[in-house]
This record gives sequence, C-alpha cells and structure tokens, in this order.
Amino acid sequence: PIISLPEQSIYGFEALARWEDDEGPTLPPETFISLAEQTNQIERISALIIGQIGRDLGAWLAESGQRRIAINIAPTELVGSELVAKLDQHLIARGVKPQQILLEITERTMVSGKAAAAAIEALSRRGFRVFADDFGVGYCGLGYLNELHMDGIKISQTFTAALGTDSPKATLVPRIIEMARELDLEIIVEGVENQAQLDALLRAGPLLVQGWLFSREMPARQLLEQYDTLLPDRT
Repeated sequence: PIISLPEQSIYGFEALARWEDDEGPTLPPETFISLAEQTNQIERISALIIGQIGRDLGAWLAESGQRRIAINIAPTELVGSELVAKLDQHLIARGVKPQQILLEITERTMVSGKAAAAAIEALSRRGFRVFADDFGVGYCGLGYLNELHMDGIKISQTFTAALGTDSPKATLVPRIIEMARELDLEIIVEGVENQAQLDALLRAGPLLVQGWLFSREMPARQLLEQYDTLLPDRT
C-alpha cells in the first residue's frame, strides 16, 4: 500500500509484477523485466499486467474514486502508441478515473528527449498522474522534471535506508522533500521498513510513503479480503 502521512491512512496501492514458476521460486521483476525490454517483450508483459489489474481490481477501484493504483511503465511504452489504449480498455472502460491511476516512469526515461516530454504532457492532459520513479539514482534534476509537468517523484529506497540513523546521508531525503515541495511536486518515499524511518518522515510534514513496515506484497484477492484491516494501529 501507499500510505498518506501524517494520518497514516491508505492512499492507494502499487501493482507489482511477479513471475510464478511451478517448479521453482517466484521471481521478482528485476530478474525478468530488463530481459523483457531487451527482447521486445515488455509491451506484451505490460498488457498482461494492466489487463490483470482491470480484471482483479477494476470494479473495486471504480467503486470508490478515492482508491488509487500505481503502475510501472517501461521507457519504450512511454513513447509508444499502445499505453493509453491499454489503460482505456482495461481500466477506464471499467469506470476507473484517470486521476486514480499513477504512472511511475523510471528516472532514466526522462532524458530521452522531446518524445518523452510530449508523451508525458499528453498523459497529464488526459488526467493520468505521472511520477518519476526511483528519483535520485538517475540523471534528472527536479527543475527538469517540473518542466515536464510531472505530478510527483518517488524517492529511491537507496536514500530511505539512512533515515533515523546518524549517517550524514540521513539529511538527503528531507532536503529532496523540501525542494520538491517548492516545485509543487507530490512526494512518495519508498522503502520504509522500520519505525525510526517512519518517525523521521512524520517530522517532514504531509507526504506519501510505502514499504514493508506497513505491508508486504500480496495477491489482489488477499488485498480485497483484508483491505479494511490492512493497517495496524500505530497511534
């Protein structure tokens, strides 16, 4: 789940891809997504993921316009012609509003030129929310992202790990948050795994967070069954 601070309520969810092998362990995306990109299979996999989201959660998302779903988008999809068609077919047609859909685009995509800028602008005009994923590990500055009319950033868990410690790096996330707010960008901080990190982020003011402190990943069916009791009482 994606959690809204300081109230610690559920803001939305991120759709995660897992490769299930009947004869072996479940594979995380870092083991197959890059291969799919190299073999030109990423758009096929993306269509399967978006279709599955629609079947599993489309009606549930449409039932409440306050529920959001974050979907990771590959660089080739951003400048392709099929992304919006897939979103329309599998989600919008089921009653999900574009404003409920967060599209997370890896920061390295942002340096791919005018085509990427035009694609992001077109998505924003439709009402889709566009975030730069893994912010801080790529090459883009906040000013450039603001010029692209991005809605927000997701700060990489690489920086989150230092929060709540004596490391000099512990000040990086608060500084990024402050600069992002000056540019009117929304902020998601990923990789929150312990109470010390959460306490540090609570002191940073209103923002969005996610991580194993709140919940591990789960199948859609389990989410629907446990939604009302998903978050423990942290008051």
